[in-house]
Amino acid sequence: MAGWNEKYSGIIAGTIAAGMLLSLMGCGSTTPSAQVPGPDSRQTARVMSLDEALAEVDALSTPEGVDPQRFQLLQDELARVLREQGSQRFVSEAPQSQGSAVNDLMITHNPDGSADLAWTYRNQGDGDLNSEVNIADLTPIGIHLGKSGASPDWNKARNTDNDGNNEVNISDITPIGSNFLRKVQGYWIQRAVNVDSAWNLVSQVEFSTSAINSGTSARDFVFHINVPADGQFYRVAPYDGGNIGIPSNAVQAQSLSLPGRPNNPAATQGSLLEQVDLSWDPVADAEYYEIQRRTGTLGSFEPLAETTDNGTSYSDTDVVTGQHYFYIVRGWQGDKKTDYSIQFEGWPLDLPTVPQNLAASDGTSPDHVSVSWEASSGADEYVLYHSLEQDGTYTELLHTTELSYDDTAAALESLNWYYVTAVNAAGETNQSNKDSGYRDGAVPVIDSVSPLTGLTGEAIQMTALTSGASINAWSWDFGGGATPGTSTDESPMITLGDPGVYECSLTVDGNLDSDTFNFQLTVTSDEWVHTFGTAVNDKGFDVRYDAAGNVYVIGSVGLPVVAKFNNAGELLWSRYYETDVNVLEVSGDVSAAGDVVVVVGSDGDFNNNTPGMLCFKLNTDGDLQFAHVADHGSQFITCHYPKVVIDANGNILVTYSMWDLTGTSLDARIVAYRLNSDGSQNWLGFYTDHDGDFGHSGTFVDGVAVDSAGNFYLTGPEFFLTKLDTSGNVAWTKGWETGAHDHPYCLMIDDSDNLIVSGASAAETQYQPMLVKFQTDGNVLWQKSYSAPNGQSGHIEQLRVDESGNFYGVCPFAATGDIAIASNLYTMDSNGELIDAWQLPNTGSHKMFSLDVANGKICITGYAPDANVALEPFAATVVDHSGTISDLTTTKEISGPLILQPEPPGNLKEFTGTLDIGQGGQDILVMNLRIENLP
Repeated sequence: MAGWNEKYSGIIAGTIAAGMLLSLMGCGSTTPSAQVPGPDSRQTARVMSLDEALAEVDALSTPEGVDPQRFQLLQDELARVLREQGSQRFVSEAPQSQGSAVNDLMITHNPDGSADLAWTYRNQGDGDLNSEVNIADLTPIGIHLGKSGASPDWNKARNTDNDGNNEVNISDITPIGSNFLRKVQGYWIQRAVNVDSAWNLVSQVEFSTSAINSGTSARDFVFHINVPADGQFYRVAPYDGGNIGIPSNAVQAQSLSLPGRPNNPAATQGSLLEQVDLSWDPVADAEYYEIQRRTGTLGSFEPLAETTDNGTSYSDTDVVTGQHYFYIVRGWQGDKKTDYSIQFEGWPLDLPTVPQNLAASDGTSPDHVSVSWEASSGADEYVLYHSLEQDGTYTELLHTTELSYDDTAAALESLNWYYVTAVNAAGETNQSNKDSGYRDGAVPVIDSVSPLTGLTGEAIQMTALTSGASINAWSWDFGGGATPGTSTDESPMITLGDPGVYECSLTVDGNLDSDTFNFQLTVTSDEWVHTFGTAVNDKGFDVRYDAAGNVYVIGSVGLPVVAKFNNAGELLWSRYYETDVNVLEVSGDVSAAGDVVVVVGSDGDFNNNTPGMLCFKLNTDGDLQFAHVADHGSQFITCHYPKVVIDANGNILVTYSMWDLTGTSLDARIVAYRLNSDGSQNWLGFYTDHDGDFGHSGTFVDGVAVDSAGNFYLTGPEFFLTKLDTSGNVAWTKGWETGAHDHPYCLMIDDSDNLIVSGASAAETQYQPMLVKFQTDGNVLWQKSYSAPNGQSGHIEQLRVDESGNFYGVCPFAATGDIAIASNLYTMDSNGELIDAWQLPNTGSHKMFSLDVANGKICITGYAPDANVALEPFAATVVDHSGTISDLTTTKEISGPLILQPEPPGNLKEFTGTLDIGQGGQDILVMNLRIENLP
């Protein structure tokens, strides 16, 4: 008996080919004339008018050897038939007449299991067999006119017997007219489970693949099927483009199926050495069984064996220990076969699984090294191996059925390396993982490293906690996250780089070995933006850095508030102060140590006058140090525009404008007093300006500063600048006397004790932002103004100077008080030349009021509805000015009384407003940015 793989070697290939064909072509059902487009059937239909057809008939040449008059009769007949169709236009399509339907489809089964479909081309009227019924088909009728079945060349002539009456005559012209332009582009192969079920389109055969049979003179088609569908039916249907004609007769593929399949297949699983036994249930009428096998879970099944009879077992001895196999079985009877069984798995006796997670103790005992491992499946015992080098020669230490061992013979002054194997009847496994161990005190061990986080640009000192042996050498690698990038110091000082998470390591070398500790260094940005506040409209008045880079925001939430943020933008604490003082103007300063002094009073609105001015001090932890209200003992004497500055020794200068309304006109004085750091008063002074009319009906101070010697400086309207010595006595006063309502707003002192006044001048600049720089003696070094976007006016109301002498100024809004323009930020060099300018968009809803600069960073406060803010650059110009600065007179008077009334400490409260969650109004805005990263 020939084997199945010999007789039907093409079945598997045929199955794959058929599967690919079906997947490519798709499947469906059709009826005659159904419009079913296919990937190979798209074309443009041919169109011919009746007049064009008649012209072609008239122009048709008489075939050689045919009587012209006789052929003319045929031409006239074709013209008549075309007219009788009743159409002025003919369009090509698949033939629809029964006479065009294939009626001789046959199927032939081949020894290799494939099959061939064969049929003869039919298109009624296409006498020249060129795939289309057209005018040229009149020519073969003319040639064969009068021939019949008795004619010797009837095989050729019969192609023009269009009416099928066994004779070529004039009646064969009618089918040409009735089927005019019918065309066969090819044939669809259709398949169905039975003739009455839906027919599926499975493939196409193009007309060009056919050939004229030299014996029959007919045009023959053949289509090869690698794997015919078992017992199903086939037919063919002509098509032209997406149009399908009448299908052929149906033919049935023979069935090669044997009913049933082997059930309950089973294979031994690890119970036999070097062998797998298979078994299954018998199938009725099976003569023998075919077994296929696949190695592992991937790949395809391949023939393994055939049984010599209908026995239902087999022993597979061509197996490898440790490998798993999958099997399928089917039965055969002659050419018929059953379906395959389900796949089933078997394997020979396996080696044990390799022991996992071997671990050797590191310095847990001075007497031994403890070695342990996890149990292996199928193991009878374990073999432990030892070496003094990781890749050295390992020697057998012991056989054991336990899962641990204390090696008391472990070397004392080196690492001890181990691995373990598992053993059973099938043999010994591969080695487990290797691990080293040592006795207590043999090697150094890194337990931890710190710190692991920091800010960009921050200098931190790295330390490591170690145990075990003494360390001879240190090797740090900071993964590109710091400078220096590497170090051999025990505790190196590094400067953190760009934000990111960096993979770092520390390696230490001892006498016997080294230890490496991998860690991640997280560098965070010190650039951030926050808002905080309440449901009312809140505002940031001042912002300052301390020496550690912490940010303090001083503002109003209906009451004075102070908040402290660290470099990373984390809120450390926030406090507010309950007071009856009118909280309209808030000013504050912060010492290098982080002490905060805040003063609170009225603004310039006569309708908002309240007696008293609040002053309180907090330490760097937010604890109250002192608080008092400055009061002149009369409800008609009110306090306005408070300002404060702290000198290098912690002394505090407080100024404000005292308005006396007891008479018929306003009597204004500048009040200045110095406090010691504990809040006790050092000196007090009352000052009048040079003409008694500063501040447009009220004398007041816009800016205060203190130089390195402890002298205080005041500035206010008309750009007056007054120097007070350490006792509060007037040293000199300078200023313009233009009467043009000039407005200075801030006063700063650089490292050379030069004085810089910011603001705007109506006389000099038409209220463009302006700076004037004075020497310590009051002489002017330069005067410059700066343009605002769109020709807007404005004042530089807050000014700071950095370590290089560059100036940074904020212009919150227009000089007219119009807030519907963007706030502007300027930076100028020490000579007043413009470096850059930015604006904060969103006009009235986003404002900058104060700023500070230190160590390459800038912090800004103001207000905004949320933290979604960003600076945008704008082009600005600078103009030099030469206004005349005159010597003026400021007089210190003795006027009083001034009562510093202590405030109860319980008025200071913890502020619990929300951070970065809009409350429906304006919240306090605070931004901390790197100057080099400004756009």
